[in-house]
Amino acid sequence: MFKRAQTHLVSRIVRFRIALIIAICLSTSLAALVLSTRSSAEMPSPTLLAAARSMEPTTPTSGNTLTDVSGPLTFTGGPYAVANPSSQATGTPTCNAALPCDEYAFTVDVGNATAQNKYVRVELAWPVVGEAQFDLYVFDGPTANGKVIAKSIGDQTYVMPDVCLIPATPASNGTYTLRIVPFLPFGQSVTGRVSLVDIPAAAPLDPGVAPSFSNHDSPATLGNFSGEPSIGIDWKPNAPEFKHGTVNTGGVAFLSANGDTAPGAALEARVSFDDSTTPATATWEDVSAVYAQQTALVDPIGWVDHQTGRVFQLELVGGQGNSTAAYSDDDGKSWTPMQGGGAPAGPDHETFGGGPYNNAASPAPPPHPLYPNAIYYCSQNIVGGAECSRSDDGGLTFGPGIDIFIPTQCYGGIHGHVKVAPDGTVYVPNSSCTSGTSGSQGMAVSTDNGLTWIDRTVPTSTGSGDPSVGIDANNKVYFGYVNADGRPHVAVTTDRGLTWSNDFDAGVPSDCNAAGDPNPNYAPCRIKSAVFPVMTSDVSGDLVFLCCDHL
Repeated sequence: MFKRAQTHLVSRIVRFRIALIIAICLSTSLAALVLSTRSSAEMPSPTLLAAARSMEPTTPTSGNTLTDVSGPLTFTGGPYAVANPSSQATGTPTCNAALPCDEYAFTVDVGNATAQNKYVRVELAWPVVGEAQFDLYVFDGPTANGKVIAKSIGDQTYVMPDVCLIPATPASNGTYTLRIVPFLPFGQSVTGRVSLVDIPAAAPLDPGVAPSFSNHDSPATLGNFSGEPSIGIDWKPNAPEFKHGTVNTGGVAFLSANGDTAPGAALEARVSFDDSTTPATATWEDVSAVYAQQTALVDPIGWVDHQTGRVFQLELVGGQGNSTAAYSDDDGKSWTPMQGGGAPAGPDHETFGGGPYNNAASPAPPPHPLYPNAIYYCSQNIVGGAECSRSDDGGLTFGPGIDIFIPTQCYGGIHGHVKVAPDGTVYVPNSSCTSGTSGSQGMAVSTDNGLTWIDRTVPTSTGSGDPSVGIDANNKVYFGYVNADGRPHVAVTTDRGLTWSNDFDAGVPSDCNAAGDPNPNYAPCRIKSAVFPVMTSDVSGDLVFLCCDHL
């Protein structure tokens, strides 16, 4: 584990939304924004909300009780024509005449058996028009003095419908209240559904010995502002001094992150582990490439090709598309500048990776005498969509960027990290695919070396954030994501996403106090991060779970 990262000057989420927010906020009243900013405790009552806005309130407005034998509850609201992006300022939406919200209240009255085996699923859907987005907040109690216990919000990613999962227990304040915020509407109405659903099955326990972990902090003078780091391992170091005796028996590690000063070089740290002691001791060295420079809008990415040992370091050129980048064939002793992706490329949240070509594809891959593997650079646009480009010379140059998401199925936006299977299939996971029966979590898949892409989803999956893909030596794909209840899930596919199995709750977080939780299947026994720990596999095909954002 590496030193706690400090927040970027401009976070990637804010960067992702900034163009939308500027446009929306210019169309609203600045005075209303200033005068109406207040805490949730000062929010208007439902009656005042209905009087302050031009749309009709949600219906029905009474008799909304979910029981063992009744339900699902349904409601409608809208149409909505005025955007309310106010949650971008404080994390909590402001609701008034200029910044409209809507509300729907319901109660839960179920037996104990139902409470222990069911969730209440709250779903909010709307016609897909452009990249319209509604935010959904679930309050325990009224919005005036209740507590937000779940939310599906537009500053995470575009997802339709919004889905929240809450305990099937009565609200502590008597009533649950939904706050519906038209983050970016295009005149649509919404439909809501409140129902009982099974708590997802937990993954079977492994009977083997649990793995052990140790923490290794960077030195005090290194890596103090390392937001969103990446880790890569050169399993067979090209420089012999980095693997001898008990040193780096599993390979030499690299950490790619932001540097401690900006502008300036991004950080590339080489970390050597000596296994002669337990836990191992770590030696940190700054081997940063002068060619990877950070500016105001940054997003560092690193990757190591396990087959060749080539180490890649990239730093996003925020707002412009592509990255400054370099690679090393001697474990960081020297660096070669390279192109940071092909045009067109999105200006945010880049991902980088590579692997074998699919030689059975049509058309066949081109000759590539300079490097054995295909290298891919993918990044997202500010307003949805994402492109991937391919390099056939080890990263020196890249071909054109190709759109990887079908707009009618996946909005694009924030995605996970590109991975390549042993058979050459390329995967980019994404959480902003249209939900419903087809699921909101999915991945873009290419079987022709990145020339064309198709989007495939995990059925019934919910949630948002950055999912992850891990692939074993037999091309089996493990898809990790954060479910709408905040719990980590892993689903498995053996046919490139056509069908899925074993969509399990992957486990209880280490900080979960199950004994103190009346319903340990729910909060606070859930993961706190929107980024699922990345998975990869070793050469034997065994799945290995890793600690950090990208490998």
